[in-house]
Amino acid sequence: MSGARSAQDLLPAGNVYTLPRNKTVELIIPGGSVGSPHPFHLHGHNFDVVRSAGSSVYNYLNPVRRDVVSTGYTGDNVTIRFTTNNPGPWFLHCHIDWHLDNGLAIVFAEDVGSIAKGMEPEEWKELCPMYEAAH
Repeated sequence: MSGARSAQDLLPAGNVYTLPRNKTVELIIPGGSVGSPHPFHLHGHNFDVVRSAGSSVYNYLNPVRRDVVSTGYTGDNVTIRFTTNNPGPWFLHCHIDWHLDNGLAIVFAEDVGSIAKGMEPEEWKELCPMYEAAH
């Protein structure tokens, strides 16, 4: 009835970011917002921290690899990189529960086209043989 053709169309603008497959994404997260520092966690990926809180140096040679990073304080620009090689909707959020409750989160919808076509692994069919036999 709304004319929406995808899940992203149902949410307010700025909540879901569609990402293409097999690309490198570099995300800069400024520090110093209310409630800082924020421990940001990305589901579905480990990422390279190429600039850490409290540092102005970028390390592209041998960055640390994490799934949570502190945004730091005013003046910090934490920078992370990851490759979009894991199709799906992946949640990036603050690990402080009440910050998450207040909306400090987004979704990266990665390789939406292949997800919409269905990418169920063959192993899924083995999870419930009785259901599969009946359908």
